[in-house]
Amino acid sequence: ASLRFLSEFVFQESPSRRLLNFPFLFLCASLNTAALSVFSLASVFFQKAKKRLFFCEIFGRNFVQIFLFANILTGSVNLAVDTLDVKAENAALVLLLYFYLVVTFGAALNHLKK
Repeated sequence: ASLRFLSEFVFQESPSRRLLNFPFLFLCASLNTAALSVFSLASVFFQKAKKRLFFCEIFGRNFVQIFLFANILTGSVNLAVDTLDVKAENAALVLLLYFYLVVTFGAALNHLKK
């Protein structure tokens, strides 16, 4: 959040994926850093409990298959939904459904490999 504020304050423009501007790069860096921080804290917590994080197990075993499935799913969403004119609520629902499908696919692959 601070990188985004700093980039918008310094560069005086909002993040744009199409233009690939610095605010967008700082936004991606800050979101990825936040996600890695959450997973690192969860990893430390589960390491003390001698358990393995479920997401790490799923994506560790089936990364290529999940990556290919997610790319196909992204393409089908882009073909089926006019993503530029979607309301925020509908976009959030599409993202939640996307997340659910990718994790379910990974869990199914993980279950089949055991």
